[in-house]
Amino acid sequence: MSYTGELLNAYSGLALTAKDGIDPSKLTLEERDDSSFQTWKATNKLTPIYVFIHGKNNQCISYENGYRVYTETCNSQASNQEWILFPDGTIRPIEWLDGCIEIASLSSAANTISIQAGRCSESPELHKWVFSHDGAIRNWKSQKVIDASETKAGYLAMESSGTTPGSSVVIHECETLDDTALRWAMSYTGELVNAHSGLALTAKDGTSTSKLTLEENDSSSFQTWKTTNKLTPVDAYIHGQNNQCIYYNGRYGVYTETCSKGSSTQQWRLYPDGTIRPINWLDGCIEIASLSSAENTIYIQAENTIYIQAGYCSGSPELHEWVFSNDGAIRNWKSQKVIDMSETEAGYLVPWDFHGGMNQIWTLEYV
Repeated sequence: MSYTGELLNAYSGLALTAKDGIDPSKLTLEERDDSSFQTWKATNKLTPIYVFIHGKNNQCISYENGYRVYTETCNSQASNQEWILFPDGTIRPIEWLDGCIEIASLSSAANTISIQAGRCSESPELHKWVFSHDGAIRNWKSQKVIDASETKAGYLAMESSGTTPGSSVVIHECETLDDTALRWAMSYTGELVNAHSGLALTAKDGTSTSKLTLEENDSSSFQTWKTTNKLTPVDAYIHGQNNQCIYYNGRYGVYTETCSKGSSTQQWRLYPDGTIRPINWLDGCIEIASLSSAENTIYIQAENTIYIQAGYCSGSPELHEWVFSNDGAIRNWKSQKVIDMSETEAGYLVPWDFHGGMNQIWTLEYV
């Protein structure tokens, strides 16, 4: 399971997908697209709940046959005011379980787009919602919230305000700021999104004492946060076949050599963001040298090679985010290539398609 909730098949690198989004749905393997059809939860609490959604002045969100979603005076006996909240973030009227509350369009940044009902199987980014602690119902993609129109009674529209990417994040007296500037929502992928701007909290250069800014949400490791106190990285040796361990030789070199317990060059710090860092250079991460080629590349000469190396954690997060899979592979989450101990050049590591050979299987020994 990826940190964003996708179940990835170790052999193919494809994501488990309920493609048509209905019950019962045929499960298939598809290219990963981070949609709600590919989002799963490691929990037994998957039962949807039935609710009425109350707004101000005793108004409730209601559904009318077709695609209309509006507000009217609350009535606890009215079935068109009853909604089912699903764990995937969809809000469905009990009168149309294949339908979801959605934004009519994401094509405009203006606050004039209506809220409606649409088929859950189409455009998942339009109908995934987060019930925030501030009381707002926020679309996870646009970060706009459901707003009861003050100019057209009964209509629902989107409301937001924004600042620009690159804005600094500071400590400030709460009483002197716009209330929404103090509000944050954690998306299902782990980003902390500011309610005022719709931008994500970002440690842009990825180093210790990094300046925090607000940036466009790109789901990188620099924007991934966890609501847990278990953020302490662990130190480990990484063992391969024939008593070979991955070691760091300084600068950008990552190779294998005979395992030697106590050797600092063979000790790696595993971080919750998926990075693997040599304890002798904690600003550096194991990474793929490039994602520019999809071909498997054997080390021949440096200028023609894509190989495993160390690089600054602050650059190109897609190169250095790894998943330790149940099959024993260490898999790059972006390319789905695994760390492979070259069979032609002793000691070298290359990114390769997974085939299950012992030269691709790794175990951890914690320090």
